Amino acid sequence: MFGLEGHTAMQTPTGAQSGPECDKVTGLIDRAAEMGLQADPASIVNCYVALKSKPLAILIGPSESGKLALVQSLVSVLGGESLHCQILDGHAWWAGQTGNVGLFAEAQTRLIAGKILALIEEAWQPENAQRVLIACLMRISPDELRGFFSEVAFQLRHGQIMHLPCAHLTEPIPYPPNLLLIGTMDSARFDWTDKVLLSKTTIIDWPHTAPASIKCIPRRTGMLDGESMFLRSCIRDLISARRQVHRLLRGQRQALRPVLHVEQLLRHHGIYLPSSIRDEIAVYLANAWSLEGVGLFDRNNRMNTEVAYDFAMAQIILPHLAEIIQASPPLRGELRAALEPFPHAGAFMDNLDEIRPLKGGENPMVKDPVCGMDIDPKTAAGKSEYKGQTYYFCSPGCKKSFDKEPEKYVGKAHQPGEHHK
Repeated sequence: MFGLEGHTAMQTPTGAQSGPECDKVTGLIDRAAEMGLQADPASIVNCYVALKSKPLAILIGPSESGKLALVQSLVSVLGGESLHCQILDGHAWWAGQTGNVGLFAEAQTRLIAGKILALIEEAWQPENAQRVLIACLMRISPDELRGFFSEVAFQLRHGQIMHLPCAHLTEPIPYPPNLLLIGTMDSARFDWTDKVLLSKTTIIDWPHTAPASIKCIPRRTGMLDGESMFLRSCIRDLISARRQVHRLLRGQRQALRPVLHVEQLLRHHGIYLPSSIRDEIAVYLANAWSLEGVGLFDRNNRMNTEVAYDFAMAQIILPHLAEIIQASPPLRGELRAALEPFPHAGAFMDNLDEIRPLKGGENPMVKDPVCGMDIDPKTAAGKSEYKGQTYYFCSPGCKKSFDKEPEKYVGKAHQPGEHHK
């Protein structure tokens, strides 16, 4: 297996051809730097490739790590001021400061659902066929993760939307290919392994390095053809993806070696990758090249393949197998050794030692007694002791409301450690 040591993304060998999409990606990296982000270029390009591959994405990382600035950089280079982007508070964290948390939290959910439905309607207008529309939900909680991402992903398996939280439609609406739904989640790691969510959503582990001070600079006007170029470059159907991968990698004898080696290890332990995972890998790899066939991570074809495989393993293969890997220490050890040359896949393996992935459909969390939100006790914003019980809160505001009138809320909470059904 060839390694990644010393690679630098976006290197352009002398005489290498570029093209409009490569220029766009380089512009994205430059724009992110102007915004004060200190992420490595490959992580920035990965976000672009992920959105080409799937219409849903969630950026996971600590608070103030520049996730929103990355989205703003993407908006700037795709369409600038002309691109239609709705940036919304993903969860009503502010509602903890009010006297009626439930009412305001539901109102926020209805607002978000209404905005997304309006974007869907606008995206289907004939005059917007070549435009990109983006809905960005900031600082989502597990509730929004399930309602606006897991539920939408489930419906996207049928290619249409029938309902959103607090919004039920009289008839299905096809999901427009030019609408991107992006969420940001303030968490050091992601431990939700819902297979349906993963099938239509890319979970992006945003670098956990603190950014430089984020600069609030005006959005510039994007390239005239930026949005339509992005849409033309998206490859989401399997036939086109396989054709693209075959065309680009047929001359690389070792191109499939990393994935084949991982599959061999899995088979040795009686585990076989579903065809759907192979399909997702093919789609991601196909989008790692421009329309002109130039690597987006690296102009060198072999290096571009290696970086793309690294992200594909970290975001596609390993998340689907997280529970299986954790249950088998021998397999975990073998995979860790095999993935040592791949930094992002290796980081995922390291995280498995620190978390217990949740099964999709389970909710081993506790309920915030004030707003009713399901939260992970390990990442709660606060906790209070009352009559021998511990209660956890999604925000300081909810904790303050509880501490002021605990008897008003104790009947709404589950006991610590009790699963919400």
